[in-house]
Amino acid sequence: MLKNEPIGDTPERAQAAPEAVAPKNEPLGNALSIRGRLNLLGWESFDAWAKAHGYQSGSVRAAVRTWGQRTDRTPHGGISRAVMRDLRQTIAQGVGPADIKPTA
Repeated sequence: MLKNEPIGDTPERAQAAPEAVAPKNEPLGNALSIRGRLNLLGWESFDAWAKAHGYQSGSVRAAVRTWGQRTDRTPHGGISRAVMRDLRQTIAQGVGPADIKPTA
């Protein structure tokens, strides 16, 4: 490995674990488009989705408003990062409210 070569971009690492190389994130969209996609899956609102996933509704709205359209970097805070990850999974996998098991 060369001295100035970034550690994560070595050809050996890319060949050893191709699944570890994450593709660039595509933006989820603005708050209105994300809410529309959730509505198509059966979620009534961001609040309903937040409650089912254990988040505060204000945290979900703030994360979507701040990070929904960004692709240049990942969210800084742990909660925003988790919210955006879970929203991406919900939309990509088509998870509706009926698919979520209630917690006791």
